[in-house]
Amino acid sequence: MKTLVKWARKNGVDLRVKMVGEGVMRPATEALVRRLGLQGVIEFLPANVDVPALMDASDILLLPSNNEGLALVCYEAIQHGCIPVSTDVGGQAEIIPPELMVGLEPTASIRDSAAAVERLWRDGNFIMKMQEALHRRYRQLAADPTAKEVLMPIYQAVAEGMEPSL
Repeated sequence: MKTLVKWARKNGVDLRVKMVGEGVMRPATEALVRRLGLQGVIEFLPANVDVPALMDASDILLLPSNNEGLALVCYEAIQHGCIPVSTDVGGQAEIIPPELMVGLEPTASIRDSAAAVERLWRDGNFIMKMQEALHRRYRQLAADPTAKEVLMPIYQAVAEGMEPSL
């Protein structure tokens, strides 16, 4: 955020950051935000925040993480017109285009996140291309059968003493 705040000030961008969660790292994160003088830019929100409303009011979701399976918050962001930028971990590549994926190593994550945000800010064609790619991936994944649709016939066959067809 320090890098993005510096970039935003240099470019006249009104950057506001909402950090959601109440995990064990929150006190240390709050202390770091105070130490870096970012309290006026970064607002901490509780885990039970109204996520749809937050996404409706947001342009970009940054998800720098070293451990994600498939982050459902990225799906929520897309549903609400918010563009997710994520580290390339877990199943994120299923929903996030390569241009919006950032490196896992901390320095690469910072550099790549700042570059993605700047490109989104400067390049209207890039925004449209990323929105189209995100929505296309979302629709493709939504068209896949659900776990219930796949597993229920198997469970029912086993419960009825029949051999399930796989």
